[in-house]
Amino acid sequence: MLVETEGGRDHSDVEYADWLPGAGLTDVRTVRCGAPGANGVVLGVR
Repeated sequence: MLVETEGGRDHSDVEYADWLPGAGLTDVRTVRCGAPGANGVVLGVR
């Protein structure tokens, strides 16, 4: 569930992929969901 506040926004898979290695994750990738309107899942290994 995405809850946006005034001035807030959601973030792209590219943004998460840029941040996660800095948190110690490797093999960061996005898995797309086949359902209409679904965004996908960003995965990484720690």
